[in-house]
Amino acid sequence: MTTSKTKACPFCAEEIKVDAKKCKHCGEFLNPDMRPPQHAQGKTPNPGVAAVLSVFLPGLGHIYCGRFGIGFAFMFLTPFGYLFFILPGLLIHIAAIYTAYTEAMGGESPAAKGKSAHHHNQRTAKEHD
Repeated sequence: MTTSKTKACPFCAEEIKVDAKKCKHCGEFLNPDMRPPQHAQGKTPNPGVAAVLSVFLPGLGHIYCGRFGIGFAFMFLTPFGYLFFILPGLLIHIAAIYTAYTEAMGGESPAAKGKSAHHHNQRTAKEHD
């Protein structure tokens, strides 16, 4: 049921504000111009590829996802961290891998993606009952 100040999300059909930019339930941007950049072929970047690229060169996974600024920042910060202290460099490297993976998934952590899919499956099952 929607009121005059709300509407149904076109992606998940949950109730959202009329002036919402992003659905708070499914995380989709309602305005196509606000959606994350797509890969050159028009496909979403592969999270595994983004993570592997960042294993070999921190920041490369972000560049693969179209996030050049953060990619170059990781390329600079990781060697700097390794140069002065092993642990900070290792932590920055792990952060580069993880954030490249989540960026390729559309900015959601794997746990949040799973929770969102589980919520969607439960809602779909209720609708078919």
